[in-house]
Amino acid sequence: MRAYKYLDQKWGLEDITEFHVKVSQFADMNDPFELIGSRWSDSNVEDLLAAHCESEYSAMCLSRDCTNPLLWAHYADKHRGLCLGFDIPDDPNAVNQVILVAGREMQDPEVLVSAIKARAPETAVNSAMRKLLVKHEGWRYEDEVRIITRSSVQYFKFDDDDFVLKQVILGARSGLSKRTILNRLQDYNHYVEILKAKLSEDTFQILAEPAADCEDGVGAVHGPEHARPFQPGTYHRLAAGFDDARANEQVLASKLGIAHPFRIPLEVVRGRPQISVTLAADRW
Repeated sequence: MRAYKYLDQKWGLEDITEFHVKVSQFADMNDPFELIGSRWSDSNVEDLLAAHCESEYSAMCLSRDCTNPLLWAHYADKHRGLCLGFDIPDDPNAVNQVILVAGREMQDPEVLVSAIKARAPETAVNSAMRKLLVKHEGWRYEDEVRIITRSSVQYFKFDDDDFVLKQVILGARSGLSKRTILNRLQDYNHYVEILKAKLSEDTFQILAEPAADCEDGVGAVHGPEHARPFQPGTYHRLAAGFDDARANEQVLASKLGIAHPFRIPLEVVRGRPQISVTLAADRW
């Protein structure tokens, strides 16, 4: 799947040079309804899961569209920035489509209890994931997908497996040259296409065509002079475990007065948080 990250010029150039892109914390996102679009009807469950999600999780937010002028205006400095195109896994267990709704929803904790009794952890995960993915339908234009990760992860490193930089698109108002981008790409060991955004003559769409302000093939990023192996660094974006110390499990059991709780042990596996939830089957 090809997905895109819109950036101001300063951060876009830095990310290309450093082989990484910054992860978004939910508290810093531009939608104040993050994490509260989907709530639990039991206030104890809601308070604990909301606090846990905010403190433990972050997201790589991407769009599947590089042609929408609103995205360029809102996230790429009014078309003066750039857009990075990545190849990412076409896997719903790794990449999550944002869930768009007309109104805020209230979930019944009985869904979790029933999932525990039925030994159906996937049902519990899907319910809990809604807190991380539900947004108002007014955000439809973003065509957003998210890769969920731990809040301790600040950046996604570009690599050769599941987060590969394939395109750099310069904004329609960008003054950057192709040569500038080529210089930033000189340590990459694979070809990265450089495009220039332009306004469609017939529609309100943004088009992209090959950037052509320097001779093709001169210093090309796929040439043998740039064929050193890529070093991805020592940190990785996919962390192991939602609740390593089981502290939240104990707090939830205590707050809900659970004497013999069931437990669903779930972990972050390739971008999909597998949430550790402790509930009593007879609590509701």
